[in-house]
Amino acid sequence: MGGSGAWSEKLIGFSFRKLLFVLISLFLILIFLLERKCLSIIFYLSLVSVFFIVWGGVLPYLNDYWGRNFQDASSLFGLTALCIVAVIGSDRVLLSIVSAAFCFSFVLAVLHCILYFGFSAGAIDVSWVNDFFYQYLAGKGEIFIFTKEPSIRVFWASTSFILVGYTIALFGFLKSNGFFRRLLILFVLWIFVFAAYASDTRALLGYMAFVPVSYVFFRVAAYLLYPFSSGVKIALYVFGMVMVELLLLLAVTPSVLKVLGLNKEGEGTERADQIEAIYHTLSENLFWGIGLGGNSEYLIRSEQAPWSYEMSLWALVMKLGLIGSAILLGILYMALLIPRAGFVPGFEKSKLVRFLCAVGYGYLIVVSTNPFLFSLIGFATIMVFYSWYVYAGRKNVGC
Repeated sequence: MGGSGAWSEKLIGFSFRKLLFVLISLFLILIFLLERKCLSIIFYLSLVSVFFIVWGGVLPYLNDYWGRNFQDASSLFGLTALCIVAVIGSDRVLLSIVSAAFCFSFVLAVLHCILYFGFSAGAIDVSWVNDFFYQYLAGKGEIFIFTKEPSIRVFWASTSFILVGYTIALFGFLKSNGFFRRLLILFVLWIFVFAAYASDTRALLGYMAFVPVSYVFFRVAAYLLYPFSSGVKIALYVFGMVMVELLLLLAVTPSVLKVLGLNKEGEGTERADQIEAIYHTLSENLFWGIGLGGNSEYLIRSEQAPWSYEMSLWALVMKLGLIGSAILLGILYMALLIPRAGFVPGFEKSKLVRFLCAVGYGYLIVVSTNPFLFSLIGFATIMVFYSWYVYAGRKNVGC
């Protein structure tokens, strides 16, 4: 629940969750190599291997980031291994992942609501909750925020996982026809929305507003791009992600946030400063980057985790350079292309993949300005969405 490996670090000296990420990923790859032969996935795994040898090993060693590279790269390694799910996971396994994630996410959202109302009514002591997290759940340098002044806020490392439950419930609402069923799902949706409100995190609330709107956009785009192949559509989708990321970099300055009505009282220029510092480091290492585990010498956000930045995707570009970023986009392209098979589906059957396209852009916005992606919760979130996507591809429910 804390999203931390603090307990294992205290007991055995290292974070067990990071080791578990790598072991599970290696196990999936081994099972695939023993049971399946597919040229596209063999090429995918080769690309992943080159990527981690160069940017996860060679460059960190040359730039004296050895040791930190393992902490920075573990979640990214797990993310790039996700396409193995498309090969070895049964339909039942994929749906079980989605169902279990919804249950956990719902419990998490309810807990946020309970804490919010408990703080508001004075029934729960804020200092006790802070002490509990500090002693048992929070890892070194990990942020958790429980406050009553100047406003109530309930936020910790796992908070962003409420987006998973919201997403699943939202799709259930969109495809549901019965009045009472829709009413029940709407009630569940409001629990997730209020949990996001309790966290006082703009990215989470923005995601909840953005996904339904962008879903309409992708329904229109599906008609316009109907004659094109899946490969062309996915290439345009990945290109669009790059464009959205560039727009986000321009939008995080205090002046722009004020115009958009998204600024917070007393908010500084931390994100804008990170963008500038990362840009200077990137310009000095434009093609190859500095490697995973690296940081900008112009600005360090956290002494405990110097490789971590709120502008996490922009920082990733700094670590990979143009060549590494291009290879990572190629890995993303193949991960999206591999599960797609079968005939072009009808309109109704296309709903899920169009919806997941909107989800992908929404989550991109969330992780672009917050260090959520490269964590246990970020890994789990992508795992759920990708499992859902693979299932949709198998059942010919999207193209």
